[in-house]
Amino acid sequence: MVIKNKTRNFLTILIMTLIFFTACSMMSSAEINIELDPEYPKPQDTITFNATINDTNLNEVVIIVEECGYEPEFGYVCYTDKFNETMIKTTLNTYSTSITLKHENTTEIKYQLKYHNDTGWFSEPSGIEMIKVSLDTSKNLDNGNLSVEIVYVIIIVAILIIFISLVLYRRKR
Repeated sequence: MVIKNKTRNFLTILIMTLIFFTACSMMSSAEINIELDPEYPKPQDTITFNATINDTNLNEVVIIVEECGYEPEFGYVCYTDKFNETMIKTTLNTYSTSITLKHENTTEIKYQLKYHNDTGWFSEPSGIEMIKVSLDTSKNLDNGNLSVEIVYVIIIVAILIIFISLVLYRRKR
């Protein structure tokens, strides 16, 4: 009889623990969608973050953004001056904020959304993980082609000067 009571108590505690963890996971599982504008930012761009959170009982929404890149003397670093911006409610479930990246050597950003409702603070992604976004570090093609075009113009002008010189030289003879 004693074994049965211990087994029953153990099963009761186990079931209550499972119900508690299931309830906690359901409370924190709001559907979240985060969009960046521009979708492929460049270093020192202004980025607008738009977060749609399927939870109408939010007290505060914050986004934490970290810049990372290559510094000549140190290699790959994540800069210590993170952004910690409160997002503004724009529609029923949408929050927005804009930040301007500070570092010219930034190659990627990492961000995490934190939100507070009646049951506490939650983050997306959960824990200390952050979402990584690689930046568009390609050079502007117009600026790259401009230098090539200048070289072509110089070559054409040099050929024209040589041609004109040859024509004038032949006339003198």
